[in-house]
Amino acid sequence: MRVRGTDAAFGWHEAKKLGLEAFVRAQEARDLNAPDGQQYRTAATERRPFSAHGLKGFLGWGQVQTEIHYTLQGHQYSSYGEGEGRASANGLPPIVRPTQVDYRDVGMSATVKAGRHWTFILRGEHLTQPRTDPAQWVAKLREGQNDAYVIDGYPAAPPSYALEARFRF
Repeated sequence: MRVRGTDAAFGWHEAKKLGLEAFVRAQEARDLNAPDGQQYRTAATERRPFSAHGLKGFLGWGQVQTEIHYTLQGHQYSSYGEGEGRASANGLPPIVRPTQVDYRDVGMSATVKAGRHWTFILRGEHLTQPRTDPAQWVAKLREGQNDAYVIDGYPAAPPSYALEARFRF
């Protein structure tokens, strides 16, 4: 197997209070043991996005630090059982083909230091992903929808929020 790619990362920050970071990645994976015309269609090439990029910014003042991040994972090769759109467990070999969906993810956090001992962190993750209930998943209602999954046939994690309190002594 041969994987070729380009990676670049950029960043700027001023102490720990203000900053911006970005990355961009492009890659190609091919199975050199496969016959011509099938080099992109084997299990060795699966789940390698053709491109990905992201951006993260943070800002702090006093005892507060905030962060927001965005990532995009572009089209990739994925396996589909019998060409039906979802990998099946019937023993037939899957078909590996490019997906036509993007996966975008947004998250944020805010950290507050309250005195010498307490730290509170509020987090929000997967803010762009739709909630998928079991009935929608079984009916394949999210198939081919952007942001709904990374691995075909399995829903992405839904939005989640958390508040964490730490006491250090």
